[in-house]
Formats: sequence, structure tokens, C-alpha cells
Amino acid sequence: MTISLPINVYKNESIDISSFGPISLVVIQPTPFCNLDCDYCYLPNRNLKKRLSLDLIEPIFKTIFTSPFVGDFLDICWHAGEPLAVPISYYQEMFKRIEIADKKYNHKQVPIYHSIQTNGILINQAWCDFF
Repeated sequence: MTISLPINVYKNESIDISSFGPISLVVIQPTPFCNLDCDYCYLPNRNLKKRLSLDLIEPIFKTIFTSPFVGDFLDICWHAGEPLAVPISYYQEMFKRIEIADKKYNHKQVPIYHSIQTNGILINQAWCDFF
């Protein structure tokens, strides 16, 4: 299978997508903010306290679940910045929206798993109970 993409505006190129996929891992950055300032960190803007808009969840998961590349499972890794720097209530709402998108678009009933990559500084009992 070949699709044409705007790879090079000066040439009519296409990509053979027959070996693409499956989508099994999606990394989501809830915030660029990090409570540490490690010298080795490659991420810019670690001091910004912005958050990923909750309104982006449905289009993200619609794109994944309607893709021909969706795999047998989907691992969502909450990563980059410090994921625990946003409150638990943010994740509660995020997970509700993921569940809605799952019911709406996940016709293959691909199981969704969540993992989190954290520096561990902010872990407390409430986070342990939540995850």
C-alpha cells in the first residue's frame, strides 16, 4: 500500500506504508513543567506550567482508533516534564475523556494500559491510590 504525502514540495514522492505500525505506544506530555532542573535534561521550557488541553483527548484517540495501524493493545505513557506536577483531578478528567473516546471510536476493543514516567519526588499515597 502506498500513500502520497507532501514529503517534498518539489517532487511527487510517496511512502510505502506496508511495513508501518502497529501503534502500540503513545507518549502524552501533560505539562512541560518539571519540579527539577537537571543539567542533562533535553527538554526546553521546563518552567512553563501549561497543560495539555483536555479538548485534545478526543481527537487524539479518534485518530489512533480509526487508524489502519492500531495494534492489539495501546500503552499510554504519561511522560516528559513532570507528569505528577499536575493535580490528580486533571488525570481524573483526562481518564474520563479517554473512556468516552474509547467507547466512541475503539471498535476493535483494543485494551488501553497506562504507565507514567516520573522523577518520583511528588509521589505520595494519593498518587499510589490513583494509579
